[in-house]
Order: sequence, then C-alpha cells, then structure tokens
Amino acid sequence: MPSRTSPVIILLFLVATLITACSTRERLKPAPEEAQPPICLRIKGTFEMNGLKGRLLILTREPDLIRVELYGAMNTLLMAVAGDGRRCSFYRDGKVGGCSWENSILVGPEELVSIITARYQRLTGWKNRKDKDGRVVKLTKYHGDSPLVVITIDGYRVVGERLLPASLLIRGKGRKLKLEFREITPEPSIGMDSFRLGFRREALPPSILS
Repeated sequence: MPSRTSPVIILLFLVATLITACSTRERLKPAPEEAQPPICLRIKGTFEMNGLKGRLLILTREPDLIRVELYGAMNTLLMAVAGDGRRCSFYRDGKVGGCSWENSILVGPEELVSIITARYQRLTGWKNRKDKDGRVVKLTKYHGDSPLVVITIDGYRVVGERLLPASLLIRGKGRKLKLEFREITPEPSIGMDSFRLGFRREALPPSILS
C-alpha cells in the first residue's frame, strides 16, 4: 500500500540521491562558466516512489543553497528541508529542527544544485553519458569502482538561454524515485532567508502549487 512508504523516506531519498528539474532538440552553446551569473530557480513538479505520489517544490541558488518541500493531499505541506553545504534544517509535524548532511546523504547540496542547473562540469567522481546531440542523459556517481547513484535524465527544457533537466529517474540504495519538473522559473530575487526554516508560518504557502 502507498501509505506504508513514509514521506520521510521519500524526502531523505530525494535529498540524498539527487541531493544530487517538453523535450527539445535545440542545442545551446554554454557561455564560459566565469561569464555566467549564479542561477536561482524555483521548480514545481511531482514525485513518485513505490506508488506514493505528491507535489514537489525545489528552490535553488548557486553554488549550494537548496530547499525541498513535499506536499500531499490538498496541498498539505508534509515536510521540508533547507540549507547549504554546511548545515540544514528539517520541518515535519509542525516542528523544525537542525540536521546535518554528513554521513546521511549520497549526494551533497552543491552536487544537487549542479545537476538541477546542468552545470555538470562541476561534478567530481561522476561519469556521464551523452546522446547523439551531445546532451547528458545519464549521470553515475561511483564509490571506488561501484556505482552509488544513477540518475537518468529524460528530456530537457529551455529556461532562459539554458537547457535544464525536465525529468529525472533516480536509482540508489535499492530504491527508485521519479521526478517531473513541470515548471522551472528563474528567480534572481530568491534571498538567503528562503533557505532557512523557522516557524511553521514561514513555510511556503500551498497556493504556490496551484
């Protein structure tokens, strides 16, 4: 039954395995990285794992700021995690507490942001496979000679002047997670406060998903 899959497991798997989103054949020539301004994105989409489905919100700000929110029935906020490469905070059941990425995730926040923003050149310890048009369609993170996480990219979307992933299939630790990034919006005005969780009222309102 879907109800047997804890949303906590899904959130941790999401943040862990990403943590490390209208296909097009258009190829865009990336500008030199030093000439590219930091990318800030608001992403709305859906997730599915072991039959449990819901809505998803991700905020990113380069190089390593990330916020992930999971919504259930009637746009109820189930849980959220936010932070940077050093620290994070976690919301569930109306309570917010501190957390740590260390020893609890497979992919760090900076790797997650690099994947979502298609800055694959920033990844170390990963191998990629490209299609005939030169677009990355598969990313694999290795621990020694063994694959730790495999991310399949199913389609890209033009956002501004960049091609960004539109759908991800994430496999790791015996689990599979499907993410559909249905709306990707540049948000240069996203501030640092958006990546800190405080009281419940500070959580992003459900209306953002409507």
